[in-house]
Amino acid sequence: MNKKAKSIMNWALGSTALAAIITISLMHSKPPATADETKKTKTDSMAKDEPIPKIIKSESEWKQLLTKEQYRIVRRKGTERAFTGLHWNNKEKGTYHCVACDLPLFSSETKYESGTGWPSYWKPIQKNHVGEKPDRS
Repeated sequence: MNKKAKSIMNWALGSTALAAIITISLMHSKPPATADETKKTKTDSMAKDEPIPKIIKSESEWKQLLTKEQYRIVRRKGTERAFTGLHWNNKEKGTYHCVACDLPLFSSETKYESGTGWPSYWKPIQKNHVGEKPDRS
């Protein structure tokens, strides 16, 4: 394994997990918007370092917006079994958006095969769109 690949693998499998947001993007993101789709997102006019406004909804509103499985994963920090998720083996080109807030999270161009059974990306579209939290569970 070359140095760059090892670095990417260490980043992906290290002690810092992309907690709730990675769960949104990896297990229950919207299918990637294709390159020829010209979808304008609410962050197009935001500066890259500008904080993302928090979405405030009641739990009953989230339950109406999301499927039961999406709710369990997105709001309760659940996960799916490896090699079973909607996007783990998806090869379509495009952009993966958050299922809850529609922020663009990852490009298919930064997706790689990690062998873990979950989709893996080496770079978010915008760093402030993805949060990182230690996960030692």
